[in-house]
Amino acid sequence: MADTILILGATGLFGGHLARQLIADGYDVVCAARSEGKLDAFTAAHGGRAQVLGRTDAQAVTDALTTLAPRIVIDAAGPFQAYGDDPYRFARQVIEAGAHYLDLADASAFVAGIGALDDLARAKGVTVLSGASSTPALSSAVVDALAEGLDHVETIETAIMPGNKTDRGLSVIRAILGQTGQPYQQFMGGRWVIVHGWDNTKRVPFAAGGRYLTRLAALNETPEVALFPGRYTARTSIFRAGLELSLMHRGLAAMRWPVRWGLVGSLEPLSKLVLRVSTWMKGLGSDAGGMKVSVLGQRDGAWVRRTWSLVAGDGEGPRIPATPAARAVPRLLAGQIEPGARPACGIVPLDDLEAAMAKFGVVTERGEEQLTPIFARALGDDLARLPAPIRDLHTGLGIRRYEGRADVDGPEGVMARIAAWIAGFAPTGRDVPVEVTIDADETREIWTRNFAGHRFRSILRHKAGRTTEQFGPATFTLGLSVDGEELDYPVGAGRAFGLIPIPRFLVPVSVTRERVDPEGRFVFDVRISLRSGALIGHYRGWLVPISPA
Repeated sequence: MADTILILGATGLFGGHLARQLIADGYDVVCAARSEGKLDAFTAAHGGRAQVLGRTDAQAVTDALTTLAPRIVIDAAGPFQAYGDDPYRFARQVIEAGAHYLDLADASAFVAGIGALDDLARAKGVTVLSGASSTPALSSAVVDALAEGLDHVETIETAIMPGNKTDRGLSVIRAILGQTGQPYQQFMGGRWVIVHGWDNTKRVPFAAGGRYLTRLAALNETPEVALFPGRYTARTSIFRAGLELSLMHRGLAAMRWPVRWGLVGSLEPLSKLVLRVSTWMKGLGSDAGGMKVSVLGQRDGAWVRRTWSLVAGDGEGPRIPATPAARAVPRLLAGQIEPGARPACGIVPLDDLEAAMAKFGVVTERGEEQLTPIFARALGDDLARLPAPIRDLHTGLGIRRYEGRADVDGPEGVMARIAAWIAGFAPTGRDVPVEVTIDADETREIWTRNFAGHRFRSILRHKAGRTTEQFGPATFTLGLSVDGEELDYPVGAGRAFGLIPIPRFLVPVSVTRERVDPEGRFVFDVRISLRSGALIGHYRGWLVPISPA
């Protein structure tokens, strides 16, 4: 093939895999990097032409583009978070030279902002795609496939978890440490909220090709976080990344605190040290890495969760980020991708990417399950008797937010104050603003109530025919029942710490009712007292859904 492809960062981890793949496919590949020695060794081993070139030398870039006249230029150098005050200078030079531009960026702001070059790219008749890598090119192809046929997409969750023996480069370490502990915005429950890099670690199971793995993963900022809420009108979009070794993962999670506390500005200066330490520990763990994408949505009124899992072994995981760019190259040369500048979402279909990855041993698997919210299971056919505002509040899944106003009466007496303190109830107030966030899946609902800045939380579950609500260390059985068009919550038995039965005389009396007012609003009236009659807390008011912002 006569078409020349220039790859910047060709001796790096991902750039090297991309260069080898395109050389093997028969393209005229010019491998560019700053180190002549590394370039000579790379091209001697794998082919291609060597070009000593750094992205920051604007004149050298112009000279190289003029001399080489490439059809496509791919920036695989990174880290794109550190591209300075003029992050798109190199991309503009490529466009001005009349070449298509791709990059392997995973920096959210960089990828989301590439549209600033759209007018220039269209004027030059070239295509500019940012993020032609695992995120968002591969992840968007997965979500496109999983969302097909759904009436509504509620939640998208993506997680990438490499094996500990997998090769890692300095730019990858710099990118991870550069965002550890740093604040960023994430779309959750229809609202942009502030979270921090490497917060909220959870265990993520994934399986494909008969291999079942589970890894720790924590919040990280990637292009999906910024792009997916708009692309799929999802109310929540979450990305997580994890390390195979719990010691390394939790150690990195602990390192975020000095950044969050403002003691240090960034952990990026520690990149070389962290790379050295991780290299020492490379003999531990495995070479099996994975990726999981989950889409929660509705089809014909029923809740459905679809998942896509990927498992890569034999150290082949680093080839995955290079695959979307490699598969985009023939489409660009064939004129199958429209001119203009945009994030690399939906540029290559999932079937094409899966077939390419299967050639180096990557296995994938899809799954689907229908979900039933806990109140639907607890109430059965009685649920249909409730008015729509009550049904809607109790039969949603994912993260949902409600707002309204409320009156609150605080505890009476010492014992009631102790009980209110344990439960975290709000103090006395009149016509106070209230916001309720419900994080629900098929196993539990986490209710976070915010009364004028005072927050308290409870967890509702339905298991083995019993509905329970947990306040702090105390868990109580609820006798849910429908009375006309109202929902009642009488309290039954209680346990402390899930094990110790609470004596009957210490179990509070709850009179909790939900109804709909003449204005069509969800109305709550919750009165909790001791057996003696002393009030623990009484809060009543109304709620309406918060529209996505």
